[in-house]
Amino acid sequence: MQDLVADIEGIFNNIDRDYRFIQSKDDPKRVAADVISYLKGSLPELIILVSKGSAIRTCRKIISTIEKEVVDYEVEVAGADDLELSEEESTQAQEKQEYIAFIRRRGTG
Repeated sequence: MQDLVADIEGIFNNIDRDYRFIQSKDDPKRVAADVISYLKGSLPELIILVSKGSAIRTCRKIISTIEKEVVDYEVEVAGADDLELSEEESTQAQEKQEYIAFIRRRGTG
């Protein structure tokens, strides 16, 4: 339990660096490059990317780039990772969906 509390405290202490909310207007290449630079330069144990609705596609593109370029980290996703809807369904249902990507340094938990 103490490890969990320490992890949560660490996340809150570094929330400005280790937690990013992705928006649909974000440039996936630029955000991915920023995250990759931070991963390689600072070696954080964990970064969390969160997106909702139409930003899920943007976040998926970012994650795809990170997975191709950074081997020391693994990505786990929660939420709408399997969301495949028709164009008609997409507008309403997707806005309610959330997508969270945990980018964790290998060997840290």
